[in-house]
Amino acid sequence: SPEERAQAVVPSQALRQAAAAVRGGERSALELAQAIRRQLETAPLAQVQYTDIVDADTLQPVETLVQDGSSGGRYLAAVAVYFGATRLIDNTTLVVGE
Repeated sequence: SPEERAQAVVPSQALRQAAAAVRGGERSALELAQAIRRQLETAPLAQVQYTDIVDADTLQPVETLVQDGSSGGRYLAAVAVYFGATRLIDNTTLVVGE
């Protein structure tokens, strides 16, 4: 629907905000995931399936983003959100130390 399409931009906005938070010094994966979820939930039609922060190479969950981790400071923020019957998935790379 037009309303669903209008709200479908929220996942990419939430991921951009998470990347900005990392550039600003946020290192807690839990805080980042919660911030992403809060942003997603601002869209009334969004039904969040998951928000994950994982190691970019292994895709294993992490607790803290560190520059000298196994992936060299690269992490992945991933989301899946339903808007009506449509499932949107999106992700972005989070880099510590840039």
